[in-house]
Amino acid sequence: MNYFEIIPNKFLSSYINCYWVLEGKSDLIYENCERVLPDGCIELIINFKEPFSQFSENNKFETQPQSFVVGQIKNYKLLKPSSNFSMIGIRFNPQGAHNFFEFPLYEIFSQTVDAEFIWGNETKELCERILSSNLSQKIILLEKFLLKKFFVKKTSNNIIKTSLDFINNDKSIFTVEKLSTKLGISKRHIERNFKEHVGIPPKTFLKIRRLQNVFKHIQNKKQIDWLTLSYISGYYDQSHFINDFREFSGMNPSEYLSSKEILADYFINK
Repeated sequence: MNYFEIIPNKFLSSYINCYWVLEGKSDLIYENCERVLPDGCIELIINFKEPFSQFSENNKFETQPQSFVVGQIKNYKLLKPSSNFSMIGIRFNPQGAHNFFEFPLYEIFSQTVDAEFIWGNETKELCERILSSNLSQKIILLEKFLLKKFFVKKTSNNIIKTSLDFINNDKSIFTVEKLSTKLGISKRHIERNFKEHVGIPPKTFLKIRRLQNVFKHIQNKKQIDWLTLSYISGYYDQSHFINDFREFSGMNPSEYLSSKEILADYFINK
């Protein structure tokens, strides 16, 4: 597999973390499933070749659409790569995605939604044009589409922006109670804003960020002091740490460390 990221233009970089490209080819269909872990971001993905299959709520693998939006998730997703794939993704930042959608983002929580259901024929036209373009042209077309979908009336929500600034700059904020104290506003008000503008409750977002930091720490390492890592990550109960880790990844810490999760490593939020 080949994975790389591209920085958006100056304006869109306030709302989008990156564009990413994932490509791969094999004479054999990939037999092993790949895990994708929650990262607190919503994504728009466009396939140029054979789409992946995704393990669904119906307990079977279903082929992903050509273009689709992935809502916030709180647990890992199982994907089965195709034998010949090429795709581009737009990773919205947590406070930026709501500027491109006309509905509360919690409505697509834990869902993979065909982009045509959201933007209609415009998505189909974008895909048709983008398929015959080189990479630089693809980015230009994507950015034109995104700028067209941007809602000026949905300027960045101050509560969300301030909350995320606190979370990113103060690694000791692990609870909504502490965030509420920092902001000087009620937990209920924070929760309502997070669900509408970020797509998940603040408690879930904080858990994702905490576990993302754990996964960044263990990348490319063979031996980990799990007790120390759980403590510095804000877990004062080892069983709580293991339960959250298993819910997040589907494995306990030692199982994950010995596994080879290529996509999970690619998509660990930088």
